[in-house]
Amino acid sequence: MTTIRPAIASDAKAIHALVNEHAKKQLLLDRPLEEIVEEIDDFLVAEKDGKVIGCCQLDVYNTKLAELRSLAVKDEHKGMGAGKALVEEALSHAKDKGVTEVMAITSEDEFFKKLGFGYATPTQRRALFAKP
Repeated sequence: MTTIRPAIASDAKAIHALVNEHAKKQLLLDRPLEEIVEEIDDFLVAEKDGKVIGCCQLDVYNTKLAELRSLAVKDEHKGMGAGKALVEEALSHAKDKGVTEVMAITSEDEFFKKLGFGYATPTQRRALFAKP
């Protein structure tokens, strides 16, 4: 069973490895370990059998806007709901913080659309937004 939980300091190296594995495939931006350590309180992890299999970061800018960043799931666990669960938990955290919109800059538009995200304007195709 996969569990979604807030990241803790000891998760930083696993998050770093996961994010940078996806960065090598040009699916995410590379993130230095120091940055992940500094922002660890903004991360959620998906954990299965005691191991981190996925992560995402909710970067809250203000009560109007937050950004969902660094969503990554290990290849062997993709398609099993961990990514969806991470996004749903991040949206729940955003709502609890009073955030009115969450944006995701992504190449996985269809995945995010299934989770309630949409484009800010009809001609805009870079960032998708959701109301938590």
